Amino acid sequence: MARDLIVLNVGNTHAQMAVVDGGGLAGLRRVRTSSLITDPWLREVAGSDATTRFFVASVVPAASDVLVARLGRERVTFLELGMIEGLDFSMVDTRTIGADRLANAVGAVALVGVPVIVLDCGTAITSVVVDRQRRFRGGTIMPGRHLMRRSLADHTGLLPFVDVGGDLPVVPGTNTVGAIAAGVDVGALGAAERIVNALRQGIGELDCPVLAVGGDAAFFVRGVTGLQAGPDDLTLQGVAGVGGRVLGLSETGGKV
Repeated sequence: MARDLIVLNVGNTHAQMAVVDGGGLAGLRRVRTSSLITDPWLREVAGSDATTRFFVASVVPAASDVLVARLGRERVTFLELGMIEGLDFSMVDTRTIGADRLANAVGAVALVGVPVIVLDCGTAITSVVVDRQRRFRGGTIMPGRHLMRRSLADHTGLLPFVDVGGDLPVVPGTNTVGAIAAGVDVGALGAAERIVNALRQGIGELDCPVLAVGGDAAFFVRGVTGLQAGPDDLTLQGVAGVGGRVLGLSETGGKV
């Protein structure tokens, strides 16, 4: 398999990577961000062909710096807003939009068209919305289930950390652990549902499709009516679309 372009989506907890292979992605991998640079596969492909390029969406500056240091600045390009064609960003403050949210918008529009909402369920639960006029309208950011549980453990005297599970919560919780799981999970599901409804109302599209992606997406698809499970590599699809065009490896990539 040719490895002219490898795309990465570097999140706060996990990173994804894949090879751009023709019109799609191959060899999708998911690793902890903290061990990204030591991943055997990435080290092997990085060292086997000096012409391989890396196109990266990252929300972790420290990981970005390490990638550049290990792979070489000339081989690594980071997704930036100015690289995206076909979307109007005039209605938002573009200075602090995360690269993952940009990639989600590109990937979702290419996949299902407009309007579309993406709910990315990970360490943070983020959303982006693109309206029927192809305008990026912004979205929301809230803590994910793990982060809410960690906050309770770190900032209270007696409450323990409760691992995140995949089952829908049992309410009421009959002990402290059960009460934390019930409170966090019901709260997260309720927040996600309210966010989706508010975003739909905000663009005047009450039937706007919503793609749920990210490591915790399955939980929210089970618990919130109307969410569709997006592809595991949606964010990377967006990264690849932009990267292929920017690096001259695709005729149509990045145009949405």
